[in-house]
Amino acid sequence: IVYTPDPTNDNTPTLNWNAASGAISYRVQLSSNASFTSIIADSIKTTTSVTINTPVADGMKYFRVASRDGLLNQSAFSIVDSFIVDTTPATTPTVVIYAPDPTNDNTPTLDWISVVGAVKYRVQLSSNASFTSIIADSIKTTLSVTINTPVSDGMKYFRVASIDVSNNQSVFSTIDSFM
Repeated sequence: IVYTPDPTNDNTPTLNWNAASGAISYRVQLSSNASFTSIIADSIKTTTSVTINTPVADGMKYFRVASRDGLLNQSAFSIVDSFIVDTTPATTPTVVIYAPDPTNDNTPTLDWISVVGAVKYRVQLSSNASFTSIIADSIKTTLSVTINTPVSDGMKYFRVASIDVSNNQSVFSTIDSFM
């Protein structure tokens, strides 16, 4: 058994395993420790998956499965798999104020300051401050993006959010505007 993706930002994970020959049901346990003295879920299933419906706290989780035959004899538990639940986003990055403002550059390069825990950034450029008219929306692993498609004249608005290894996105930064 192996849980993927690891780490995950899903706090109601679906646990999957392979069918065992002769099994009619499975006992599945999810725990917050490797010794299974702090059980989060313990259920009997006739399928080879279970979704944990009650949200689990962030941190390391462990799961194991045992098969059961028609007489309800239970096998030994499988090898334990562990995975990390991480629903906490990285901090919000800060945009670098665009300069010069106003500019005659119709393919602007937008920059921001890195934040601890971010592995990539979502960058948006819009023609309005409510971001309902998006000009560019991209994911970058660098600290800048050049808008390669020429943008029209007028006021532009730029914001950025960080994304961590678990794919949690921060709130968007304060908006910078330039003309």
